Amino acid sequence: MARSYTCIVLAAVGVFGVMASRAGPASGEDFRVDNVVYAGDQKEPSSESTTIFRDGVAYDFLKTPPETVVFDRAAGRFVLLNLTHRTRTELATRDVAAFVDRLQSLAAKSADPLAKFLAEPKFEERWTRPPAN
Repeated sequence: MARSYTCIVLAAVGVFGVMASRAGPASGEDFRVDNVVYAGDQKEPSSESTTIFRDGVAYDFLKTPPETVVFDRAAGRFVLLNLTHRTRTELATRDVAAFVDRLQSLAAKSADPLAKFLAEPKFEERWTRPPAN
């Protein structure tokens, strides 16, 4: 359970960071995003979730395991809900940001190339034209 919460929180920091950069908590830009992730050639998704942005608050509903993350920028908090165990955890955004900064710093100093990449990802962009018909 703790491992999935950590993954959700780290993903939420990235996804919900977009909201933190917006002008105000109630910008009137309400929308939803449905996510389906497939690994390799799997026919069934490895993960499914729905994220709803409403009145400056983001709600991320993970299908399996049934967990929800609420990001409330104005209140400066993440609320984690484990629906199976009926538990609730609240984290201050400043604490999550400090944890991510420390984790990124440690990963940047790691000898592991994957950890270094995750700390400071750099991508090579290439544009290719589709083949002519």
